[in-house]
Amino acid sequence: MRKVMMIGVLVGVGGFLFAEGSQPRVEGSTADALLAEVRALRAEVTQVTSAGIRTQVLVARLQLQEQRVLNAARQLADFVPICQCDCRSPPAGDLDVE
Repeated sequence: MRKVMMIGVLVGVGGFLFAEGSQPRVEGSTADALLAEVRALRAEVTQVTSAGIRTQVLVARLQLQEQRVLNAARQLADFVPICQCDCRSPPAGDLDVE
């Protein structure tokens, strides 16, 4: 029983030491540089994401404006023949000119 406990303790301590030894030692200035780089990358990702969202909103607005222009052009195309017909023929009341 004692041997089993001793083996367990040795395995536990060995695992702890192995885990500590596998992590690379980073100097303070290097860690600060890495932290600054990670922060800069996060800022860039945030900026790109917000730019993508703004682009999608802009495209949606352009599509709405395009639909409005097409509707206005269609209404104008429907109105022009009516206007031309009314302008060419004299009104009914103007025929009795003396």
